[in-house]
Amino acid sequence: MKKSQKLKILIGVEIVMLVCLCWGAAGVLVYAGGLQWLAGPGNSSGGAAFTPPAVDFLTSQAVAPTPMPAAQGVTLELLPDGMIRCRDLDGHYEIRFPSGWLVVRPGNAAEGSAALTLLGVENPLLAERLKADLGGADLRFDRLLAYPRRPDLLQDGVLGVLNVVFDAQNGVKLDNAALGAWVRTMEASSAMPGFRVTASSTLSNGNQVPLMLVKGRYIQKNAGGEPVPLAVTVLFFKPAPGSLVRVTFTVLQAYQDQFLPEFELIRESILVPLQ
Repeated sequence: MKKSQKLKILIGVEIVMLVCLCWGAAGVLVYAGGLQWLAGPGNSSGGAAFTPPAVDFLTSQAVAPTPMPAAQGVTLELLPDGMIRCRDLDGHYEIRFPSGWLVVRPGNAAEGSAALTLLGVENPLLAERLKADLGGADLRFDRLLAYPRRPDLLQDGVLGVLNVVFDAQNGVKLDNAALGAWVRTMEASSAMPGFRVTASSTLSNGNQVPLMLVKGRYIQKNAGGEPVPLAVTVLFFKPAPGSLVRVTFTVLQAYQDQFLPEFELIRESILVPLQ
């Protein structure tokens, strides 16, 4: 199949960015936004290592960040090793992403526009995905959208998406009771039909940040009725007793092993409070 034909192939799946932010007498509050999952054909021929271009929305905005509607917002900084440091000045936490990832703040229109312009040439299918995700973002909670870019694995398409959500008013404790409640609710929810948890635990990362971890899988049908297996990893942590952050990484199951080291790097980078 010629490349021009391959570019027209889309695997369209309606997935949900799950935001489970409230535990209490009323149980778990879930809101779901329908987002278009896009994936193009694979490219297993290897290819040159990907070098991120020098893009203004990663460098200049770390100096003069555009604030989100809530108070101070999130700053981005491109570090010398290529990693991207994100500091939430409202949530008082830090998280880093590996070199080569695309990281965008939903509340920053100029940043989103710059990313879409870049991707329109580099990866049109990822541009479509980003546009859909930005359109479905809830600026009351959504802080970051992040996408792994690995042309050596998939040249024209979307491998996965990571969403960071911050709830400034949530006093839930991250213990085994909360973990069990979240697992039971999600497995019974219609948001992801057939979702099954494969692992769950409470732990701490190398920065001594207590975390709640849930991994699961489900199969969603695309617009053509074909099954698309997806793997989901969710992290919860609390920057303060009265707040909560959720990090959700959804990836095509065929590539989850390749991205395990990168997700572990993200997990280990979480730091609270800000130094």
